[in-house]
Amino acid sequence: MTSIGFGIGRSGTGPRQWEWRTSIDSYAATVSTYSALNAGLSNTGGILTNPDLNSSWTGNVLNLSAAAYKDLTSITFRFYGYNSEASGGTGGFQGNLSFAGEAIPEPSAALLGGLGLLALLRRRR
Repeated sequence: MTSIGFGIGRSGTGPRQWEWRTSIDSYAATVSTYSALNAGLSNTGGILTNPDLNSSWTGNVLNLSAAAYKDLTSITFRFYGYNSEASGGTGGFQGNLSFAGEAIPEPSAALLGGLGLLALLRRRR
């Protein structure tokens, strides 16, 4: 996976700050690598802060091309929203959540593909 596209939204009293964390470091550090960020959001060390509005901010992209995200067998992401202005405030993902990356076949799929190719070559002889 090379990136996650997302939007955030909130009610007038919902969360004002948001951050991504991963299982790579047991959720200790905030992921701060954004390749695109909605102009209405500010980014301080990976913590996104939105204005005091009942609105949504889409078009954000979390960039995962760093070496820390390569050659993983699994990863878990957590997205935290906090600093609400009231206990009844709401907030969360807004719009589409999209994942981009390179498809890597499972070893068993590569083996089956190779066996199929060998069978075709053998038939031609």
